[in-house]
Amino acid sequence: MGKLIYMSSVTDPYQPVERELNLTRRVLEIMAERHKPKLVVQTRSPDVVRDIDLYQQIEANGGRVQVNMTVTTDDEDVRRTFEPFCPSNTVRLKAISEVQDAGVETCITMTPAASGDLTLWNRPTLHDVIRARGRIAPYVWRTPLHHYLSLDKLLDAEVWVKHENHQRLGAFKMRGGINLLSQLSDEEKERGVITASSGNHGQSIAYAAGILGIKCIVCVPEGANAGKVASIESLGAQVIHHGPYFDFTNEYAQRLSKEEGYRYVHAVNEPMLIAGVGTYTLEILEDLPDVDYIIVPLGGGSGASGACIVAKSVNPDVKVVAVQAESAQAAYLSWKAGELVDAPMESNAEGLATGRGYALPQSILRDLLDDFILVSDEEMEQAIVLHLENTHNLTEHAGAASLAGALKMKGQAARQEGRAGYERRQPVAGSSAGCAG
Repeated sequence: MGKLIYMSSVTDPYQPVERELNLTRRVLEIMAERHKPKLVVQTRSPDVVRDIDLYQQIEANGGRVQVNMTVTTDDEDVRRTFEPFCPSNTVRLKAISEVQDAGVETCITMTPAASGDLTLWNRPTLHDVIRARGRIAPYVWRTPLHHYLSLDKLLDAEVWVKHENHQRLGAFKMRGGINLLSQLSDEEKERGVITASSGNHGQSIAYAAGILGIKCIVCVPEGANAGKVASIESLGAQVIHHGPYFDFTNEYAQRLSKEEGYRYVHAVNEPMLIAGVGTYTLEILEDLPDVDYIIVPLGGGSGASGACIVAKSVNPDVKVVAVQAESAQAAYLSWKAGELVDAPMESNAEGLATGRGYALPQSILRDLLDDFILVSDEEMEQAIVLHLENTHNLTEHAGAASLAGALKMKGQAARQEGRAGYERRQPVAGSSAGCAG
């Protein structure tokens, strides 16, 4: 079987939910007329049976709306591609049951993509981020965005730091965990959740699960940060150590979810997780509307993806720059190649410790990310010291990556100025005790 695609998109993030539901049914009917591998589309909403006439009207007018879908299949070729990213969701299964009861054929195929890549991700929108902000507000803090004159001099730019390290758990990840778990069905909550993490994501899911009364298992690499592991356990989650680094751990968590029936939560390939973490960029743009650059650390890509979605929706002129460890380049290489790439993971930056690119964030980054900077562990360590000296905050490697990236950008700009004779001085902002400006 060839590689296939269904990528829904949105032109107006404020289109009514009814259109989303109608599009789901229309997709079912159109695709059922074509090739029929044993695929079942599962939609985000249980109320999927809607007026087909409105559906057709939207399509006839060239309208495009967002539809969050996953796929299950009996076709082994398709299964191997989809299963890592498409956990079971009872609400979606109920939705498809309603479609079947209405007499709509549920065996479908996906429209072939020109690129030949198989992608099934529906991007969160600015509207999703705005709704997420209201949903998570009782549980997270609006973190400060501080301006540091000493960093201005260091970088020859107006530098602001978004202090996500001031969150209750010390990282932005908790925004996504609460947004995602709060939208699970009652049946999913009853089953419990399982995830894999190198630290911060695991704390996020454990924290959200504790608030919502959900059983939680977090699988961590064997060499995981002992302090973060202790934090995960103190939040009430069960911790399982497995594998040398995240990707091995993640595969093990997926296997356990299938064997034990837990709701698997991917650390990156979750639209509502990305919508949740996107709220910190919304705060940056509200506090600093004339920002020119937002520089974000990137491991799997959820934070950078959220930053891209929000920044480009609010002001397309804002440049979003991702920073990754040069000794863990999987996301960077995937972005450059236009396809998912595995790469060695040898960095000490545990928050950036991934050995492969991931489908959902890469689809967003390829379209919206402006630039990608690689920094060494030594450059991140130097940035940790600079943060301590200039902001009086002690950060981890990943939290200092934005400042390390900004310093490298300054060096590149200086070399360009020497050749082209132009001056650069714009406001720069970052996240996770990183930079924005």
